[in-house]
Amino acid sequence: MTDNLPIKQHIICIFADRNLKNIQMIKRTTKVFAFLAICAMSLSLFAGNGSEVKIVKDNISTELSSAAEAGLNTILVVTDKTDTRFEEAMKFAGETAGYCENTMIAVVDRDLEENTALVEKYRISRYPAPYLLIMSPGGVITGGAAPGKIDAEKFAAYVPSKCYNKVLTARTEGKSAFIVVSHGTDVSDDLSNVLTEAQTKMEPAAEIIYVNADDAGEKVMLSKIGYKESKTPVVTVVNAKGQVTGSFSDTPASGDLVAAANKAGAKGCGGCASSKSCSGKEKAKCGDK
Repeated sequence: MTDNLPIKQHIICIFADRNLKNIQMIKRTTKVFAFLAICAMSLSLFAGNGSEVKIVKDNISTELSSAAEAGLNTILVVTDKTDTRFEEAMKFAGETAGYCENTMIAVVDRDLEENTALVEKYRISRYPAPYLLIMSPGGVITGGAAPGKIDAEKFAAYVPSKCYNKVLTARTEGKSAFIVVSHGTDVSDDLSNVLTEAQTKMEPAAEIIYVNADDAGEKVMLSKIGYKESKTPVVTVVNAKGQVTGSFSDTPASGDLVAAANKAGAKGCGGCASSKSCSGKEKAKCGDK
């Protein structure tokens, strides 16, 4: 009945004629067509903003490894056969990515066998579908939320900045970090020497991370570590557990930096743990409500 029709009309007829034998197959592939439509819309949207967001749905583990090498954060869109809000989730992911740089979107269908290892590693099965998780290049989950629970701009605040990712990487490697916040290049030789001396006294060696206080992209991280505006450089110490344990507005002694790095603290700056769930008050910190 439809063999001689143009392609567009042929497709319309297939969807319209509920008596065709393959109508059940069409219903099963509706989700796939929705995904492709969302992808096309998102790429068009971001091209208009001067950037392009990569969206992947196959070979997720390989793609995440490539993202890590490229320094990309990833918004994971968790879905399965029970998901009835997939389009809403993809729209939310696209809107969130629009506020960020160096971010891609990965669709994780936990019903697929190829995603089993990833689902088990990050215990993704505990989340409702759909659900969004933010992952750093180093594989740290820094936020999570269901569509409609938080707006995209606020959720984007949980996407790690470049310097914040360095802090997360240090924590993952069991290292402390000395975060030096200044306006441009006003770090003195004396302070640089003290930082290097303290670094060599640590085992493993602490990471020294320089942050420009005027960089708008680091605003969220500066808030996380409790930075207060200063005309002179401020050194914030984060221990190996990701906890802020000291802050120095004057040039400190190297021993003071080491002592702070070895101290336990109550305030963390590492977001959600990479393999633990966020619950209660932790959910609010990670974006979910």
